[in-house]
Amino acid sequence: MLKFHRIDDIEKFVSSTLLVDYKKNYTNLLLSSIMAGIHRTFGLRHEGIIMALEIVDTIKDDTSNLIERNLLVWNLYVLAHEFIEECSFERAMNFIERAEKNWTRDILLGDEMGVYHVSWIEQIWLLKSHIYMLLKDDNNFQRTTDMILDSRLKLFKEAEKETEEIIIFDRCTYNAYEIMAMESRRKNIVNAINFLKQAILIKGNIKVDNDNKNISSNPYKYYDNLMNFFNRLQEKPYDNIKYLYCASCRFFDGEGLCKRHGTTTDKFKACSMYEGQNKKATPTETI
Repeated sequence: MLKFHRIDDIEKFVSSTLLVDYKKNYTNLLLSSIMAGIHRTFGLRHEGIIMALEIVDTIKDDTSNLIERNLLVWNLYVLAHEFIEECSFERAMNFIERAEKNWTRDILLGDEMGVYHVSWIEQIWLLKSHIYMLLKDDNNFQRTTDMILDSRLKLFKEAEKETEEIIIFDRCTYNAYEIMAMESRRKNIVNAINFLKQAILIKGNIKVDNDNKNISSNPYKYYDNLMNFFNRLQEKPYDNIKYLYCASCRFFDGEGLCKRHGTTTDKFKACSMYEGQNKKATPTETI
């Protein structure tokens, strides 16, 4: 059950219209999600977390309402991030597993704002790998990161056939290599450097040449310099491809209509019934 939460500490960051709407309809899940995010960013972080907890307690698993289901997955994803930061790994994993259970590509249709959604299941797996890294659970870490990379490789093999897109600039892939580099730093610095080079290649389309002299003289400093360079590269959106999105689906009219379902949409939305222009694509649930 959603409760009304104080807004005096965030009033200067929020439009008066939004404040009035929230006061009148604070049980609206979307409005509550927006206000929770503003609290976490500009106001009282713990207030935003409490609001997100109320949201995920209010929405039932496997709901057929895509707006609610999208907000459920989004807030579970946010809570997992927050509880990982607090080193509450058991609670974070519970949020992750519930988000994984409820995730489907169809939730992108339920994002009324265009920003509150988890685009790919691999984003949720990345959170799992983060927990396994912090717990030093090497077997589950390797299994999860292998699963992410394998899944993205398969996706882009299909994307290249359909939309001629390649894996360069794919955020899920370079994030996986980044966390693999971080995890390897304590065990095998050479492997860590190689993973980081791969992350830089995917994130920035930049090939880092071998620098054996600096690697051999001070490999950890070399790694840190590479990580600083990686972090300075511009972050890419998760939704930066056309494949598996309405943008390249044969049923999208190119303006704002899905001719298959007779509903409004846009090029950044997606569903599990995607079909490319050239051939029928693999259903996204199997990715």
